[in-house]
Amino acid sequence: MSSIPVGFTISLRSWPAADKVNNNLALDSVVARINAERANRGGFRELTKERLQLEIEEEAAEEDDESEEEGEDAPVDRAKEIQATKVTLIQNIDMILDSARSAQSFATLALSKDMPQVVDSARSSNTLLGGEREPNHFWEHIQKTVPMKTLGMDKMQGSLVTYARKEENKSVARGWKIQNLSKTVDSILAAATRLETEMELETKYWDQVLSIDDGGWAMCHMQYEKHTLGVRFGFMEGAQRNLSMAALRRGPDGDILLDAGLDSEPKAIRVRIQGHHSFASSSVPKLYEDGSPVQFRIQQARNTVFATELWQEITREARNLLDFGVAFEGDTVVCPFTPGKTLILELIPLKDSGFVLPHPDNKMADGISVGLQLLLSLAHRQNHHRRTRQPVPLRASKPDTQPYSLIRPLLTRLNHQKSVESMHKLITSTITTLKSTGIEASYSQLARAAPVHPNAAPTERVILSLMDRLEMQTKLQIIPGIGLDIISRTDMFPIASTIHKITLSPPDSPLRDLCPPPEFDIDNWDHVEDYILFANSCSLATYILNLQKLSPFPSQSSHSQPSVPPSFSEEEWQPSVNPNAILKHVKDTGVEKHLTLEFEKAPAEEVLCRARWEMVGDEDIFEPGSGNKRGSENGSYEWRSVGANMDDSDEVQVVVRSLAEVAGI
Repeated sequence: MSSIPVGFTISLRSWPAADKVNNNLALDSVVARINAERANRGGFRELTKERLQLEIEEEAAEEDDESEEEGEDAPVDRAKEIQATKVTLIQNIDMILDSARSAQSFATLALSKDMPQVVDSARSSNTLLGGEREPNHFWEHIQKTVPMKTLGMDKMQGSLVTYARKEENKSVARGWKIQNLSKTVDSILAAATRLETEMELETKYWDQVLSIDDGGWAMCHMQYEKHTLGVRFGFMEGAQRNLSMAALRRGPDGDILLDAGLDSEPKAIRVRIQGHHSFASSSVPKLYEDGSPVQFRIQQARNTVFATELWQEITREARNLLDFGVAFEGDTVVCPFTPGKTLILELIPLKDSGFVLPHPDNKMADGISVGLQLLLSLAHRQNHHRRTRQPVPLRASKPDTQPYSLIRPLLTRLNHQKSVESMHKLITSTITTLKSTGIEASYSQLARAAPVHPNAAPTERVILSLMDRLEMQTKLQIIPGIGLDIISRTDMFPIASTIHKITLSPPDSPLRDLCPPPEFDIDNWDHVEDYILFANSCSLATYILNLQKLSPFPSQSSHSQPSVPPSFSEEEWQPSVNPNAILKHVKDTGVEKHLTLEFEKAPAEEVLCRARWEMVGDEDIFEPGSGNKRGSENGSYEWRSVGANMDDSDEVQVVVRSLAEVAGI
């Protein structure tokens, strides 16, 4: 090692193997080795061709100088080194021989007491390294110093293992072996029995897993338990994604235990309709226990997730509908329903549902419950449409997520039905009253279809048509040539109220000049009711004016009844300033007879038609002693759905007069 220069860097790492395909060394290994060998020279970065050439020349010059210096002293130093090495080697050999002789002598003396022949054999085996016999001076010296048979050895204690003990040990070992073999056989039989039981349980478990897969449920691995199978029963567009899976664990009897999490108690939405001291309730799903078929339990877990999300969305929307009468009472949401009835929504555990008592409104409660579920499903589908279509451009502020419309469609439908029922009651009573006057009026109501959504599925179109832009067209034919068309439309936004658009039928109807309908939509039902009644009054006035052109004027003898206004002359009826009133002049008297027709709402949803006449003229005609009484010339006649009566006599008439008879035509 003295020939290796001091400070020479040696890399103990093997040279990298060449690539078998391209026969090239790995570049990263070469660079790493160069950096290790040239750490004090700048590494691989400072390696250049010129620098390598310069280092080679410097090393060559240094080797020439060292070779010249070593050339003078080399022969002398080399001889001394060899001689010193030889001396050291001989000394080591002598030490080894002395140690071997001492050990042999000790062993020989120890055996000389019992085996004297050992000394002779040891004496005869003493030879030198060259193969020559060693002189006997050594053994003679030993015999003089340490006589033979002075050293010896013996056992301290004899063996306690006897033949009988050995046989006994063999018997004990044989017994243990037989006992262990029996235990092994029992363990094998127990393992076989357990394996058979496990096979039966596993077969039962996997049969149920296959039935779940055949039922169309999505199978997957649990997120934090990769070795555990799970079933996905939630909704991709639902809000509670973390509650959409359940682990399928094997029970002690092989049945599947559905582990849906901590709060997995089956729940459902219950709809109740509170009336006068009575409750109508919707039906809730049946509760399935752990021993029920796994398909039913998965469906129950799915219904629970759906009901929980539905309840969260209902409470979220209810906070925005406080102005519509929606309120919170404890754990329930209370909504207005119909006059005298209230709608109550609540989320209850299935075990607390109880028995549903028979009630006429139970079907209505079931329908509302199904409607809420359909609306949430529609919201899920709309979320899917928004997610799959082209995204809108990015904005600085994130748009607010509006709550689902679940209660608002219900309020919209209820308000629309309320408006339609009010219209139906008003028009029906009006038609009945008109028929009692001798006019054959008619009406019809037709629900108008909502605008078709071109991109919506057929099921979505059906649901949208039942919840938004509800329209009802009412056609009222008062008299021939005069009618009304009323379109009642109810929208969910901005508010769930009904607006009415009234038009004349035909457009050139005489009512266009007498009482034209409002050009704007009316959202107040009282205003709509007032216009319909006033339009009927104007139509009857027009009817009398048109009727007298077709019929001859009756004689005075035809009106002998005191309740019928007498005919003073053959003057015709003429329009007056009021569109619902007509007048005619009494010849040679200066008196005008005014006939006013009025429709008004009576108690018990009844429409009353009143024909009121009075004489207007010179006061001298009605002076005392003239034979004329103002009271006998003024009066009124009423038509109702049940009959007619006179106001001036306060007696109910048995014979109902027609409008033409009252007008004297």
